[in-house]
Amino acid sequence: MNGRARGVTVHGLDDALAAATAAAALSVPLLLVSAPSAGIYAGAGWFVALVAAVRAAHPTLTVHAILDCGPGFGAVLAALRAGQKDLVFTGPQQQTATLAALAAAHGASLAGGRPPSLDLRHCRDKVGACRAWLAGGRTGACTGLEGGSEVGQ
Repeated sequence: MNGRARGVTVHGLDDALAAATAAAALSVPLLLVSAPSAGIYAGAGWFVALVAAVRAAHPTLTVHAILDCGPGFGAVLAALRAGQKDLVFTGPQQQTATLAALAAAHGASLAGGRPPSLDLRHCRDKVGACRAWLAGGRTGACTGLEGGSEVGQ
């Protein structure tokens, strides 16, 4: 995953396309981050399809994507089967080593926490908020964001 891409937490295709539109306009790479624990309740198939739709809509944009599986051991396994390469797992430490080994065997990575990201959940102007965030600034276009601030962790 590209460490220079700024993360945007997405809750659906409209969020992801807004982030991609902003990133494409700025010619910067994009890091899509699923909503917290989305691997459990929405599933890996949903997220893989969402990322594929974004890449199809913006074929020249570099898109990285992290699926947050929360404490879901099975969600991580399903994500690996679906081909998702970057995952977050916040479950018990005893399970982390096993999942990390499985992820490595699939050419994937497993992180213990979410990267900083702009959460689009309550944004009024999603594209505008993403433009400001992806340009390296902060945005006032969103309220009630993950973690109680503009940028969620």
